[in-house]
Amino acid sequence: MIHVCTDTTWLEPSTGLPAVLQANGPLPGSIHDIQGALPIWGQNGEPNSATTLVKTFNLPDGVAVTSATARFVADDGVVFHVNGQEIGRFDALVWPPPTEANVDNLVPGLNTISADVYNRPSWAWLEACLSVEYTSAAADQSAYLPVVLDVAPATPQPTPMPTASPSAQPTATHTVTPTPVATATPSANLLIGNMPLPTGWHTNGPLTYWEGLLRVQDEPLIEIRVLDCGDNSANNRLDILQVYDPDGKLVVDMPNCAGDPTISVPTAGKPGFYRLFFQDNDTRNGNGGNIWVNRLRDQHIYTDPSNPVLAATNVLAQIEPLPTGWATYGILTFWEGYIHIQNETAITVRATDCGDNEGDGKLDAIQITDSTGLIVGEASGCASSSRSFPIDTAGKPGWYRIYFLDKDTGAVRSTLGNGGGLSVEGLVDQHVYPVPGTGPGPSPTPTSADTWRSVGPNSATGGGISDNAGDAEIYLRRWDRASWSALGGSASGGGISDNAGDSLWPAVAVGPDGRPWVAWHDLSGGDAEIFVRRWNGTAWTEVGGGSAAGGGISDNTGASAYVDLQVAANGDAVAAWVDDSGGNDEIYARQWNGSAWVALGGSATGGGVSDDSGRSGRPALALDPTGRPAIAWTEASGGQSNIYVRRWNGSAWAEMGDGSAAGGGISQSPGKSQYPALAFSTAGAAYLAWYDDAAGQREIIAASWDGSQWTAAAPGPGGVSATAGESKEPDLVLAAGVPYVVWQETTGADNEIYVRRREGTAWAEVGLNSATGGGISDNAGDSNFPVAAMAGGRVFVVWEDDSGGDFEIYVLAYDVGP
Repeated sequence: MIHVCTDTTWLEPSTGLPAVLQANGPLPGSIHDIQGALPIWGQNGEPNSATTLVKTFNLPDGVAVTSATARFVADDGVVFHVNGQEIGRFDALVWPPPTEANVDNLVPGLNTISADVYNRPSWAWLEACLSVEYTSAAADQSAYLPVVLDVAPATPQPTPMPTASPSAQPTATHTVTPTPVATATPSANLLIGNMPLPTGWHTNGPLTYWEGLLRVQDEPLIEIRVLDCGDNSANNRLDILQVYDPDGKLVVDMPNCAGDPTISVPTAGKPGFYRLFFQDNDTRNGNGGNIWVNRLRDQHIYTDPSNPVLAATNVLAQIEPLPTGWATYGILTFWEGYIHIQNETAITVRATDCGDNEGDGKLDAIQITDSTGLIVGEASGCASSSRSFPIDTAGKPGWYRIYFLDKDTGAVRSTLGNGGGLSVEGLVDQHVYPVPGTGPGPSPTPTSADTWRSVGPNSATGGGISDNAGDAEIYLRRWDRASWSALGGSASGGGISDNAGDSLWPAVAVGPDGRPWVAWHDLSGGDAEIFVRRWNGTAWTEVGGGSAAGGGISDNTGASAYVDLQVAANGDAVAAWVDDSGGNDEIYARQWNGSAWVALGGSATGGGVSDDSGRSGRPALALDPTGRPAIAWTEASGGQSNIYVRRWNGSAWAEMGDGSAAGGGISQSPGKSQYPALAFSTAGAAYLAWYDDAAGQREIIAASWDGSQWTAAAPGPGGVSATAGESKEPDLVLAAGVPYVVWQETTGADNEIYVRRREGTAWAEVGLNSATGGGISDNAGDSNFPVAAMAGGRVFVVWEDDSGGDFEIYVLAYDVGP
């Protein structure tokens, strides 16, 4: 599918100049706004005049158009043409939703769209998008799907064939042939499976090799250290060591590897899987040694990242208080734990009896890495005595990994054990965790549970959890830990709203009794009003007289839309929305106090909460730990838009930090910042996410609130997303204080759902490829408008998806623990 939407590449034929953006376009996210389109006009600048805007585009040769739809809207009137044929017109003094028309005259090659816009008042704008789906018999349809991991062939090959290496962006699968040096044909990989690092490597003559994949995320450089990279047969035929990047390019080639080399591999801007390969050139005997990788956050090496279960077992199976004991039982076991550094400036890790009980000279190793993967303590030949590792942790909070390895690497793997004691001085949280707990830290090791899973059968395929033909009513289903069930007819017929008008833009909140509340904007009365209902255990009831009829809780002469809703621990609720009753788009709010929906300090009249001369759009509402509401919104003025925030202090809507609702607000962007998402932690910290186009394309940006000021939570122009595509429609949820940001990513072929979470100062993927390729949605349809929630130790992400032929509701969940 391609989308041709209004932007500054459209031209005004009368002047030959590009179109200009208009600051007075429709409110982003409103029913008048067209997703992906920008409000434009010509440069003639004359009120009450007509103009024509033109855009050309090409379709590939040999394609067959399966469907094409145009959507367009203007501040007054427009006639829309495609290839010279009128396909529709829009004419309204009061903006209805955009007009939609089918297009049946597109051709391979050059196509032309023209929009004749007329009756121009003192300012004007046009928004339009043409969406085209096509197929080609000659096209490789798999190019639109995520790359499938290629498995090393079981039959002998001329040289060992690597596992395909997925990179940050999907690429075609490929195989890479190492430099041929050996005279025989290696046929067996002696890396027995996914293993923690450091680990041992070995080969047994020319018919074997050893290879694995290292997962690089955002590290600019990794250092591979190989111990005993030599040949044991004294015949000068030394080992081969090679490293390939995610594109299959050979970046390290050591045909005569000897000694204990340390190899620096630049990885900046190229995340993905790096292939590490050893081959023995000896004709008889084997070789072996150990591998350490410094500055790598994911301290594991994989044979099959698509099934990232480890071949070895972590002896630490639960959270343990410190001091504690550690143990290993041969090469198929290890001991790995994480400690939580908060504000400590220094710690000392002490290991007792750090030796080998087998008497074979293959001693244990200990490694300590910080949250960036930097090795801050190590001993590769840990003798039978106490070892101390003083570590500077000042300004470097996060989760530090402590790892004990049994280095028996021979063909006969020992089952004899080693063990000792572990203590950490200077550490506030005197516990060790088998996986990182709460707070920022390194990426947890992917395991069989480290994936986005369906929530019930087919929750993210086919008809999803909605599975209906759909109309403009509000539907809801609840996950009861066994199935997605309706509550009192909430997912059929008239649903929750059950009225004659269009019911749109629902917001869901859960009360202290565990029962859901739903708010939406409703057009039953002719203009948009805010309606609310809640589930009382047997029926969907109004919350106060008339909350879901007539004027609802907004009850004014303007348009009230795009509501957000929260319910406090005491049962009070707050709703916030966009309202133009005062003659300008402002943010309004009301609170349910147990008997009525009341305004908070003039929050539902005049300038409302925002009270600004600009246009205020799409609010995000959150409650702080005391139950006070805070609202973030988009404030547009003078061709720019920024993110503003105010919080109710008990008597007034005050700025949340100096300048949070004036000037550049929180975002301080020279471009357009839109669609905020806001969340508080139980400690009172807050995170804010939005999208911004200042970098030349839309990226997801974030900021954090420490109780006194807002600071950038994702430095750099790429922000949280930092992708090659368009990133928009963010949502945000906190799980044990850690922010998870979900958004809609335009990947080139379609829209997918991406997720990252904050780990230290970085934003990391949540499970493999959650923010690359197909993301967590990973299907051939368009996946749009994600929403995130946290419940029962799981992060849930819900979105609309047309993979099944029409738009349905899909949901996936990720286990994060309590």
